[in-house]
Amino acid sequence: MKSEDLAQLGVECVELAQGVSFIMGSPSLLSVTGYKVLRSQESGRYVPCVRSRINGHEKLTYLTEGSPTLASCLDGATGRSGQRLLRSFVEAVQDVEDNGFLLPRSILMDPERIYVDASTGACQLVCLPLTRYVSAGDLEARQAVFDLCASACAALFGTQSPLAGIERSVEYRTGALASLREALSRGAHDATPAFGAAPQEAPARPEDTGPRPAPRPAPPRAVAWRLVPARADLPDVALTRPSAVLGKSPTKADLVIPGNPAISRAHCRLCEQGDATLTVEDLGSANGTFVNGSRIAPGRVVALSAGDRLTLANTEFTVARGW
Repeated sequence: MKSEDLAQLGVECVELAQGVSFIMGSPSLLSVTGYKVLRSQESGRYVPCVRSRINGHEKLTYLTEGSPTLASCLDGATGRSGQRLLRSFVEAVQDVEDNGFLLPRSILMDPERIYVDASTGACQLVCLPLTRYVSAGDLEARQAVFDLCASACAALFGTQSPLAGIERSVEYRTGALASLREALSRGAHDATPAFGAAPQEAPARPEDTGPRPAPRPAPPRAVAWRLVPARADLPDVALTRPSAVLGKSPTKADLVIPGNPAISRAHCRLCEQGDATLTVEDLGSANGTFVNGSRIAPGRVVALSAGDRLTLANTEFTVARGW
């Protein structure tokens, strides 16, 4: 949903110190069932909201205080951190699409109305549960996701955009968000020929004119799998051995995930099963291991694919192929 659709629907937007309110012009415009579903979500992908009435009109207030907008974060981002923000945005939209009760067309697609959790770096959406929308289907919502990401990637990477070569389809199909998310999981400068032209030097951004960091050292073995964190301040985790324990303890884990006490000392185990399969097993962690939002039982082995979301406690990664 576009911001300009609000006036057409008779919805008034009011800025507040603690967030933003949307006042319904018609008493039948708010979907009460949709609001209850929205309030029940615990994925962290949605801006928390509360319902009230003002002068007989329904009002939803979204509590955004302390959360910067996606627009402001992208404005100050460099290539890789911006790419992670966009991937988090796509994952949030995909969460809505996979939900089954919420509709992608309910999402405000304005970068000024998409927020970033200051503690996790994950994008959070403003979803307006209404009984009707300007758009009758979700095609325009998926196209809006693609357009936002393509525009931002072009500004961040120039001709080396990880989305270069991907067509904006007028038949943008259900499930295309997974392909978009996988493309955004690729390294900023390792696009394959299927996704764009031969590598060129990206135009320098003002914040990139200073000394560049030293190149990332290559891992000691060929890496078939890696975990790309949702948080921009965490490094990628490369699976440098056929089987590795992930956790916070340097003495119990092969691959240490720092800075989060919610992760167990030996949290889960990743194993390569041949060249094409990766599995994860929870090792009895206190706060759980989640695959695409579903908690797996301790000791259960679950197969992973590129693009899957793997969450250790509350630290989320995207599974990606190669280094």
